[in-house]
Amino acid sequence: MSVYRPTSLDAPEAEVVRAVYDDVVDGLRDHLHPLSFDVEGPFATPGALLSDPYAVVQWVFVGVDDGEGFNNLWPTAKKITVRGVTIVDRSPADWLFHRHIDWNAVSSQLGGSLGRSATPLLVRSREDARFYAADHYSFDEPD
Repeated sequence: MSVYRPTSLDAPEAEVVRAVYDDVVDGLRDHLHPLSFDVEGPFATPGALLSDPYAVVQWVFVGVDDGEGFNNLWPTAKKITVRGVTIVDRSPADWLFHRHIDWNAVSSQLGGSLGRSATPLLVRSREDARFYAADHYSFDEPD
């Protein structure tokens, strides 16, 4: 079953987006059952930014966490949204895929982290910095 059906993309962009789709679905296959895949962001209309030999695709994948689980977490059966950007080097015969995936947001959706909700501390003095470091990292405070 295909969760991505490119209909309005020109040939070169459609080929790149399809290759990125295949790469993302294959990479997440053991973890997430695919529900949808789409391009988003500033290149959504053309599908990809092409500048020979490179292409950039900003994408969003939605799947169900019903596979092996992530980072030693049990599968949650939750619908998870994965966002990423893939840079494709099309110069070699076998294209190279360089991915940036927002794993922090994935971990947050799975309950494995606070995600972006963590608030930075306001440290006003060296003593405060030493206290917070000792507390957070289990360091002994200097005398």
